[in-house]
Amino acid sequence: MKASKKIQIISGCVVALSIPAIILLNQGTSENTSGVVKTEKGKKPLATEGTTSPKVKVVFEAIKNNKVEVFEEYLSNGGKLDEVVYLENNQQITVAEAIVQYERTDFIEKVVAHNKNVTKAEWQANVKEGNIGQTSLGLMIGAVAKMGQPQVKKEFLDLVKEDAQVLAATKSVASEVLPEVVQTCDENEISFLGDLGADPLQKNIEGSSALVKASESKCFKAISYWKKDQNVDFDKKNEEGVTAFDVLAKFKDPELQSFTDTLQEDGVREIASLKAKPSNRVSFYKKRSAPSIIDPEALVEPELRPDEATETAEFSEFSD
Repeated sequence: MKASKKIQIISGCVVALSIPAIILLNQGTSENTSGVVKTEKGKKPLATEGTTSPKVKVVFEAIKNNKVEVFEEYLSNGGKLDEVVYLENNQQITVAEAIVQYERTDFIEKVVAHNKNVTKAEWQANVKEGNIGQTSLGLMIGAVAKMGQPQVKKEFLDLVKEDAQVLAATKSVASEVLPEVVQTCDENEISFLGDLGADPLQKNIEGSSALVKASESKCFKAISYWKKDQNVDFDKKNEEGVTAFDVLAKFKDPELQSFTDTLQEDGVREIASLKAKPSNRVSFYKKRSAPSIIDPEALVEPELRPDEATETAEFSEFSD
C-alpha cells in the first residue's frame, strides 16, 4: 500500500511539472496566423528566399545571366527597381542594386531610355509629390551612387549627358537624393551626385537641403567639396534672399563656425589673388609720345653736324 501511494505522489508531481512545460512549449511554437512576421523591436525580419515573388526571381536571374531583353520587358510591364530579392544568409538586394552589383551597363541604359518615355506632366507630378527619388531613374541613381564602381559611374555620367531632358531630370533626382546621402558623409557618393549636378542648396520634399543636413551631421568634407570643387557660390542669395553662409551661420556649433570662418577667409584670399597687380617692368614696346613744344634752339643745324654724320658710306646702296 505504501509503495502504491509513493507512485501516485510521484506521478502527480510529474504531471504537475509537465503542465507549465507544455504551456511554454505551446507558447514558443504557436503558429502566427496574422500574416505579419513578428520580430524584436528595431530589428528587420529575417529574409528567406521563398518570399521573393516569381516575377522578381525571373528578372534577377536575367540580370545575373545578362539577358537584357527580359529586363526590358519587366520595365515595360511596370516592374519596379525597388523590388527586393531575398538571398541566402538572410541577405537581400533590390533590383536596382543587383544591376549595379553585376555591372550591367546595358540594363542601366534601358532604365535611362525608359525615363525618356515619361511625359512632362507625369514627371512634374512626381516632383510635386516628392516621388522622383522613387522613380526608376531615381532608384538607379541611388544604387549607382551607393554601390557603383568608378567605371560604372563614368559610363552612367556619359550616358545621361547625351540627352538634355535626361540630364535635367537627373539633376533634379540627384538634388532630391543628396540630403539623405550626405548624412552618411561618403565622399564618393557625394562627389558622384555633384557630378550629376546636384544642388546642395535645393530643398527636398521634406523642406530640408543637403547643406542643412551636412551642417547638422558636421560633414565638413561635403561642405568643402561643394565650395571648392563643385564651385557652388556660397554668397549667392536664393529665392528667400538667403546665402549658403547665412545657412551655416544659423548653427551655433563652435566647430562648425570655425570651419565656416576658414571657408570665408579662403574665399577672400582667392578673390585677392585674382585681382590684377601693377607691373614694375618697363615694356620695350611702350608707346612714347613726342613733346608738344619743341625748343628751336635745341635743334642742331645740318652745317653744325660732324662730317661723319652727313657722309655716305662708299659702298652704300645710296652712294653715287
